Amino acid sequence: MANHWDKLIKATLTGQFSPSQIQPVIAAQWQEFQLPLPPYDTTEQLLLKTIGSYALLHKFAQKVTPVASTATITAANTSIINKKSTQQLLHILHQSYPSILQELLYKITARKQYIAPSLLPLVLDYCKNKPYLYTFVLPCLGERGNWLATQNDDWKYALPIDLQQQDIFDYGNKKERLAYFSSLRQIDSAAALQLLQGVWDKEDAANKTSFLLSLEIQLSEQDLPFLELAQQDKRKSVRAAASKLLAQIPTSSLALRMQQLASQWIKLEKGKRKLTIELPQQATDTMQLDGINPNTKVLAGKGKQLNILAQVLSKIPPHWWTENYGCSPSDWLQLIDDEEWRDLFLWGWSQAAYYYNNETWLIELHRYHSQTWHEQQAWQNLLLPHFYTQLSPSVFDTVVQIYLEADQVHFLQQETPLTELLLQENYAWSMDVSRLILQRLQKVLLLGKQNFLWNIKAILKRAALAAHPSIFPKIIEDWEHYTNTNHWGSSQKDVDNFLHLLRFRYEIQTNN
Repeated sequence: MANHWDKLIKATLTGQFSPSQIQPVIAAQWQEFQLPLPPYDTTEQLLLKTIGSYALLHKFAQKVTPVASTATITAANTSIINKKSTQQLLHILHQSYPSILQELLYKITARKQYIAPSLLPLVLDYCKNKPYLYTFVLPCLGERGNWLATQNDDWKYALPIDLQQQDIFDYGNKKERLAYFSSLRQIDSAAALQLLQGVWDKEDAANKTSFLLSLEIQLSEQDLPFLELAQQDKRKSVRAAASKLLAQIPTSSLALRMQQLASQWIKLEKGKRKLTIELPQQATDTMQLDGINPNTKVLAGKGKQLNILAQVLSKIPPHWWTENYGCSPSDWLQLIDDEEWRDLFLWGWSQAAYYYNNETWLIELHRYHSQTWHEQQAWQNLLLPHFYTQLSPSVFDTVVQIYLEADQVHFLQQETPLTELLLQENYAWSMDVSRLILQRLQKVLLLGKQNFLWNIKAILKRAALAAHPSIFPKIIEDWEHYTNTNHWGSSQKDVDNFLHLLRFRYEIQTNN
């Protein structure tokens, strides 16, 4: 290819070439492009188009390697998405709707189709820094997409793991090694762990910490021996990362040590339903190794002893409180409701429920939060962004309905729990939740108090992306009725955008 390119550059710059000599070079170059040679252009026009085509190819593929045969590529891509899906894909990429792209890719995969070759560079480039899309885009690429992914280092994420070489992990840069390791961890967690163990002693602290964070993918008891070894590392950042992961495995020695400490410090007199708490005097070396930092202030305005205890509580599996003390989550929350220790327990339990993904405790904590969130003293020490993220679909549905029932007055106002939850971008709403939210949203809009709702546009935009698309035909007649009668007031444009985007998603689902 380099020889072809040199000849073409020389001919273009000097203008001195023989058509009979340069035509075969141009033809060979287009053959390497795997594109048909334009049939009616002059030699001069062909030269310019060849230069331009190479520039575009170079932009999307940093290096070009010869392909032995294109027969398998052509055969594999016989089922290409139709014109409508192609238009939808272009619109999504232009408007940057990653969540809708995920829906479209899922549908393309379900229909056993592939993205049109002309769009592959755009899709690969769009998804390169969005790991949550990787598993959706890979089945839609076909053999041509797999080949194209080998041409650009930024696109290697799109290669099937069996096409990626372990050389990437052994000799690639940090980003490539982490991407390979994370991909392998998803499909074979044991093999990924074994791979990491083989290079562990040679890695610097920064790489060790990064790889440990990737071990959170499919974290399980099989990782315990390695994590306990990593917890002894000489670098603090590595020890802290290992301790964080050990605290998420209920059977780890770290979790058991935290439970023993809590048993020593916290006593419950069941008859009197009274808590007696003995505060720790200091954080021992073992506690600090387990990630308890005596200088960390997780509770504002509290002393060092309370902050040590709060960190210990955050590393205890939530089910332990029920099994060890014989109290349900709702019993515990009622028990600490009037206690001076309330913020201590709320902080520790909410952290633990999140990290251990204990659905029972998450639901009960949200139920308690829905009743007390306006009491600033109760939640003043909680930074709650994590409280609304990574809930399972069933827990999300339950929690939304809890907040809807509890919040009949403040819906859509600033910084209410329901508003915070609905604005999270990582949830797709079920049909039931979509129906409930859209009914409430419509009711609030029709009250004509939009001027007091600073985030009405954000809620409508989120609803357009999160509501179940199948609800569109069920609501469109009712919503358009109020459009025709000018009931939306200053929110008319936002409602129009909401309905337009929801219709677009419905068309993707129905392939219209």
